[in-house]
Amino acid sequence: MRSTIQLMLKRTIANWRLLSAVIIGSILAGTIMSATVVYFESLRDIALQKELADQNPADLDILIEADQTPINNETHAELTSSMESLLLARVGKFTTDYERAMRSWTFFVDEPPELVPLGECPCRPTVAEPDSFDQNDEPLIECDCRRIQCMTVPDKPHIIDIVAGREPEINAEPSAGSDLTVEALLDEDTAEEFELNIGDVIPARPHWDEERINVNIRLTGLYQRAHPDAPEWRILDQAFGSRSSTLQIAQFVLPQQTMLEVMGVYFPNMGAEYAWFLDVEPTSIHATDTQLIRQTLEITENELRSQVDGFVLDTELDRTLLRYEIELFFNRLPMFIVLILIVLVVIYYTATLAGLLIEAQSADVALLRGRGTTSRQLLLMFAVETIIIAAFAIVCGPFLATWGVSFLGTLPFFGELNAGEALPVNLTQNVYIMAAIGSVMIMIALMIPAMRVTRQGVIAERAGRARPQRLAFIQRYYLDLGFLGVVLFLFWQLTRQGSFVASDIFGETTVNQVILAVPALFLVAAGVVLLRVFPLAMDLLGRLLTTDIVSRIVSPAVVLGIWQMARNPAHYSRVSLLLILTAGLGVFAASFAATLERSARDQVLYETGGDIRVPGISNRPGGRSFNVEEDLQDVKGVEEVATIYRLRGSITAGFNFDQFSVLAIDPDEIGEVAWHRRDFTRDGYEAEFQAIAFESDEGIPLPEDARFLTARIKPLFPMPNVRFVARLSDANNRFYSVDLGVLLPESRSRQRFPCALEYADPENDEFPLPSWCRIGTSLQPAPFGRERVLLPIGPLKLHSIGVSTFDGSLNSGAVDIDAISTV
Repeated sequence: MRSTIQLMLKRTIANWRLLSAVIIGSILAGTIMSATVVYFESLRDIALQKELADQNPADLDILIEADQTPINNETHAELTSSMESLLLARVGKFTTDYERAMRSWTFFVDEPPELVPLGECPCRPTVAEPDSFDQNDEPLIECDCRRIQCMTVPDKPHIIDIVAGREPEINAEPSAGSDLTVEALLDEDTAEEFELNIGDVIPARPHWDEERINVNIRLTGLYQRAHPDAPEWRILDQAFGSRSSTLQIAQFVLPQQTMLEVMGVYFPNMGAEYAWFLDVEPTSIHATDTQLIRQTLEITENELRSQVDGFVLDTELDRTLLRYEIELFFNRLPMFIVLILIVLVVIYYTATLAGLLIEAQSADVALLRGRGTTSRQLLLMFAVETIIIAAFAIVCGPFLATWGVSFLGTLPFFGELNAGEALPVNLTQNVYIMAAIGSVMIMIALMIPAMRVTRQGVIAERAGRARPQRLAFIQRYYLDLGFLGVVLFLFWQLTRQGSFVASDIFGETTVNQVILAVPALFLVAAGVVLLRVFPLAMDLLGRLLTTDIVSRIVSPAVVLGIWQMARNPAHYSRVSLLLILTAGLGVFAASFAATLERSARDQVLYETGGDIRVPGISNRPGGRSFNVEEDLQDVKGVEEVATIYRLRGSITAGFNFDQFSVLAIDPDEIGEVAWHRRDFTRDGYEAEFQAIAFESDEGIPLPEDARFLTARIKPLFPMPNVRFVARLSDANNRFYSVDLGVLLPESRSRQRFPCALEYADPENDEFPLPSWCRIGTSLQPAPFGRERVLLPIGPLKLHSIGVSTFDGSLNSGAVDIDAISTV
């Protein structure tokens, strides 16, 4: 063993120049392979921080809502302790702080409502049934749009400033024979809107069933928000904010003890809405944590939704991270191709250096074999050298890679990545894995030629020097042409498939790794095939240089060099292939920039469908009708607007259940707005969409003074579960349904349109005899099925009538219709 070590040291000293080049090349190879991972992860972190920075910071914060009924100290402690312990354990790593607040159910103002002319009450529809009439017999309706809510503010010092009055005191219990009176604060703007002053008492009546029907709220002070832009106010603005544009809601601030120990005890059936605000710190989120954070939010939401009533988790963080991951999924594909090319070039570069090192020592190895050294001893010496070289690469490579990548950010060419600052880098596990892969490749590249050389004797070594093989192993057996054929077949598959991305049998998006490597494999195959032409090219060039005319111009040294390359092409082909791969990598990386830019643009347009998309527009409950297209066309810079409606439906037939998607468009407008690409349709969207165009029914106009819609009907037999429904639209083309009554028959508005039902046996019959009856209802839409309530704007139109049931079980039947009219 000692002699082996001495021999290894002597050989190392004797070949220190070439061995130093191999060590430096191996370290450089490990550094480049590690740097690819460090650089791509740095780009991922920069892209993630840019994606997070483009969002409103308040939208990234987590807002959680939950309901609790009833509210008291016990239920409050149980809910808050369970929620906050779980939330802090799950999301505490990327959040800095949390706040909590609560809000009671809504109270009515217990004062007589004002009578106003029809159409002048903002919270009641223009087609409402009148409550009274004035002297001129004009209809009047009761109008009181005021509502009251009690709430707490986040327990944070200096969150509000009391500008007038004092803080409210905690009331223990109501005095004997009187209603409960609690003290509260109110913001200045709401107090001015309600015309309230300090010391005023507002009677409030709960909207739910309670034994006690009244509570008095005494206003003790007015407040302002100390920091209006503070993120914790999102609890009051979003979670507790008014969802109605027609109601006036006064939110009185009470101490938490008053809410739990006084209000909660006085109204035992009263519930409250809780809200938590968690401040997310975007800088604590790294690209490697995005999937884990999304899964944590999803698991937490699913778990708490099944345990807590009214649980809602509202944040744009999960959607932002998902959007980032989708963009990263497609953008990292070309980066992965470049990575494959870099790894191939680095591995081949290392193998070339290893081959040159082993060939330089082949004479010494043959001499040692002739002096009695065994192949095992020689192989052990090469193995020790290989391990030392690989150790240098795996130790130095990651640190040099992180320093080099970080320094790139300060260079002018990379200055836009991080505003001229050093790039953010991290020594992650993937960096060391890539360095380890590079070290293993180095060991393999060194040991394969070493195993071949250690088996040669002196005669075989000198014969190889005297007559070197003109063709390499893969060329002698035409493996290069076979490899090129396989790559061409894969390239043909890529052309037919059109993309690296495909869907598996479960519908998940996957990447075909073999097809993804086609560009790198094609570059290698083309380079290897070019090496077959290399000897012929050198031979022809040598013959050309020896002609009478050319030989007078060209130096004999050049001719001898060409002859040597033609005589021993295998020795020079390795360097030639290295140059081919390096040049191909540079050309590929330079030309791929345009592809990346077009890909990014197409991804954005494909996601939005046009220049701008405004999603999530729907009818607000209790809100007035409005025309979306007209409002958007009034925006400066908007030229064309198209409305698109998408929903999912289902069909149930016996035990069969099928789902489908519906996309509704305007064929005349969509062609001017939607983004188009030639591989979608050749002639644009107009010809495609005109195939589904048709003349729509404009409906029957109803009189402007109409308040009720009626129909005189007679069912074939009583059907108490079947409802007679009319489909209407208003001036803004907003459609809604009204329920006129059931086919008993019985009117929805029983007092105005009563039905005189006759029974053959009044004492025993459950259903009446079929008879003619006029049923009707107000033109103001009421909740029907799953539709939201809409406040229509006249004039109205009638489009259709029909029958329906809430549970969808519509059996066969018949009904006669005599007349449909308005009142």
